[in-house]
Amino acid sequence: MADRFIPVVDTRENDEGGSDCTEDTVPNCYTPTSESLDNPGLDPATTPMPPQTTDEPKGSKKASAAKPGPGFIEMRMTPAEWTDKPWVAFLVIGCEDVPRLMREGFFWSTENVVPEEGYISDNIRKECEGLGCRHKRTWIIADKANDKAPQWKGRLEVTSPLLATLAAFRVKDLSRKNVYASYAWNWAGKLIYNYDYRYPKHNFNCIYDDEPLKVARRKTNAE
Repeated sequence: MADRFIPVVDTRENDEGGSDCTEDTVPNCYTPTSESLDNPGLDPATTPMPPQTTDEPKGSKKASAAKPGPGFIEMRMTPAEWTDKPWVAFLVIGCEDVPRLMREGFFWSTENVVPEEGYISDNIRKECEGLGCRHKRTWIIADKANDKAPQWKGRLEVTSPLLATLAAFRVKDLSRKNVYASYAWNWAGKLIYNYDYRYPKHNFNCIYDDEPLKVARRKTNAE
C-alpha cells in the first residue's frame, strides 16, 4: 500500500503541540505532575494491560475479526527512578493497520531513526509547560521492515527543562520501563486503546478486549 494511506504524523512545528487528548479520551490523559517528573517512581508492570515486551514479533494463531484500518498510536514516557535528569517523551506513530500492530506488536530500534532529520526547538506541548519544560528534541522514525510499503512512521519528542539533558539524550536509553501511558486512536479520532498505570480501572482495549499492546525497542548489534 502506498504511503499516502498511512495516517500522517505532522513532523512540522505547530502551536497545538502534536496529538493531545480528544473529547473521546478518558480523563486520565495527562502528563505527570512536576513532582513526578523529577522522581516518578514508575512501576507500570503492576497495573492491568501495560504494554508488554517481547524479543521478536510473533504471528498470532487466533483468527482476527478486526478489519484493517489506519490510525495513531502514542506512548508517553518518563525516566526510571535511577535517572538523574528530568524529561518527558512522546512517541507518536501513524500506522496503516492498528489491529495488526496490536496482534503482532510494535517493534523498533535506533535503526528506525531517519538520519539527518532530527532537531531541537522551543516549541513544546502546552501540557509540558507546567512541568517547567522549555526545550524539545525530535527524532523522525519510520518502519524499514518493508522497503515498498512502510507500515508506520512518526516522531519521538523528548522535552526537558534543561537543554543539556536533551543534548546528551540517546534513543538507545529508552525501554518499556519508561512507558507510563499508551493510547491508540482509529482514523476517525476515536480512542480504541487506553493504558495508564495511574488509573488501572480506566484501561481498555476495544479491539481485543484484555490483550495488551506488545512493545519492544530492539537492540542493534552496535548496542
